[in-house]
Amino acid sequence: AGITAEHHDGFSMWDSDVSRWNSVDMGPKRDVVGELFAAYRAQGLKTVATLHTPRNLHGYFTRVEGLDTADEEYHDLYGQYTDMDLAHNLWLEEVKELMDKYQPDQVYYDGELDKIPELVRMEMMAHYYNRAKEWNKEVMLAYKGTDLPEGTAVIDVEKGKLDRLQERGWQTDDCLNTHSWDYMGGNFFKPRPEIIHDLIDIVSKNGVMMLNVGPKADGTIDSKTRKYLRMLGAWLKVNGEAIYDTRPWKTHGEGLALYDSGRGFGDDAQEAAEFTNQDFRFTQKDGALFVLCFGWPEDEFTLQSMKVTPGQDAQVTLLGHPDAVSHIVSDDGYLTILTPELQPNERPCGYAYAFKLENFNPEPSIFISKDVIQLRAAQAERHSKQFRVNTVYHREVLNNWGKPSDRVSWTLNVPQAGEYAVRAEVNGVLGEANLLLEVDNQKRAFTAQPATDWYCSRLTDIESIHFDQPGEYEVTLKCADPKQWKSAHVWKIELAPK
Repeated sequence: AGITAEHHDGFSMWDSDVSRWNSVDMGPKRDVVGELFAAYRAQGLKTVATLHTPRNLHGYFTRVEGLDTADEEYHDLYGQYTDMDLAHNLWLEEVKELMDKYQPDQVYYDGELDKIPELVRMEMMAHYYNRAKEWNKEVMLAYKGTDLPEGTAVIDVEKGKLDRLQERGWQTDDCLNTHSWDYMGGNFFKPRPEIIHDLIDIVSKNGVMMLNVGPKADGTIDSKTRKYLRMLGAWLKVNGEAIYDTRPWKTHGEGLALYDSGRGFGDDAQEAAEFTNQDFRFTQKDGALFVLCFGWPEDEFTLQSMKVTPGQDAQVTLLGHPDAVSHIVSDDGYLTILTPELQPNERPCGYAYAFKLENFNPEPSIFISKDVIQLRAAQAERHSKQFRVNTVYHREVLNNWGKPSDRVSWTLNVPQAGEYAVRAEVNGVLGEANLLLEVDNQKRAFTAQPATDWYCSRLTDIESIHFDQPGEYEVTLKCADPKQWKSAHVWKIELAPK
């Protein structure tokens, strides 16, 4: 928890001996940073001080003759310095003072830190990190863009996200409102699922969220905001085990919006992603893998990005629900979780659900590679007028396969010669469906397994296929044995170079 210790206006919200523009000598006549930090620490919270002063020093206020911004009496408030060496040294002394007096666990810079001379920035960083060693605690310095060299501090993304799993930790600073960092009367809150889904997405990618809550002018938090925060707290009370003290898994998730970068800010602003119950994110802790679903799953779901080797005591549980959850492990090692039959008022929470996997020994599938080729239902050439492609559970599926003579095909562009692993996402509608995949005179028979719902898919590995050279090939999917024909639904065929 923390406060904007000094915003673009250059006014210090602490008892400063360096800047005359501070909250003790002026304004409320109170050490705002000191009082709040004491209150936070009394509740066992870590503290953050955000600093925006580099913007003040480099043109945030425009000098206009006849206004205070051009009055030399106020040059140190409006950043109107003629001696920039003096300005940067005063900035350094201010920052050191803040660090030494209040020992914040995080110091966050809002940008334009790269306009501070490199040697001055280095001294600031060295001071903070060396003091932290004296304090015997870990600290975090957050920066934006390329303001600091990668690896020397933690990069922060304002109102957005990094789009994939990162080796180094990172941070998002975001707020409850869609339009502003300020108090907006509770009328512009983000939809409740969005803030929870963003938190899960960030943590799965090795990030953390710093959430801004705008107070009213008198410093209080209004009832609508408190209600929103209690909602978030109630969700974390059920699912915190899958968030707090977790580490990312080997891939951050799977689904339709896998590489979301958030709403963004300024020139990078965009609409929020529409996560669905087909989107999953992964975290891990103490040997358990957590699968977080962005909505209540359908009757069952199969994890596509991993294979498992279950141990003797392997089990699936739903956080907040007392009973074990049924599951199926296919011969190929794919885990299908059978969703508990719970009515909305019986479910442990709303918006997102965490399944805990214990003793499954999961390993990433070869099909999470960026080089995977996907032949999707909507791309297929349908050699029968009966075929339909419908969107069910937010995903396109080829259905209405009515006769054993029907077939579908795709044009496949192979970028390089070699051996390719192959799998199908299908299901047998009325029981096991025997199918045949043909590519370049290579025939691969396989069985589409039935699911608990016609529109829930199953994954099936197919014998690998070898391509002697890169180029264009036709892929055909048809019935393997007309005498034993059963209809099938098809989502996609995937090929991954070995």
